Amino acid sequence: MPIECKDLLSRILVADPLHRATLSEVINHPWIVKGYDSPPINLIPSRDPVALPLNDEVLNKMTGFNFPAPEAIKKDLIQIIESEVYQRAVTRLQSERYPTGEPQLAKEAPIKRIVSLYKKHKPSISNTKLNSLTNFSTELSARDDPLYAFDPLISMYCLAREKCNKERG
Repeated sequence: MPIECKDLLSRILVADPLHRATLSEVINHPWIVKGYDSPPINLIPSRDPVALPLNDEVLNKMTGFNFPAPEAIKKDLIQIIESEVYQRAVTRLQSERYPTGEPQLAKEAPIKRIVSLYKKHKPSISNTKLNSLTNFSTELSARDDPLYAFDPLISMYCLAREKCNKERG
């Protein structure tokens, strides 16, 4: 096995998620880009943070993933979305996306066809946050990324929203 491949595997197969290689680090690793002009294109669709009001069609679609009734999903999602931690993460993301104070996400837009590709940014973790981590769930929220790995229910809502979008064509 090539040394570069061993190095990549040793960075991926790490139990502690804070020390594990990020997607950005993996796709930019010398073994992945060897023989190419650039890293592979990330095909994860562009997403906006989940905001209120929630889409009932999407909530109904989530029941297909063996979740409870849409009302229970909605209640749990509202609690997450209205939490201080999630709101802080959305504010940080908006300040990164719109440093000049351009559009702010107030309400969720209707589902539209996803046509753009985007490269995932590397989440940043401050030393203060890093020292305060005590378990896996706080590690995820400490990453302050309201789009990826903030909470499994948020991720499933995004996936169900994308499925609805795809079905509409």
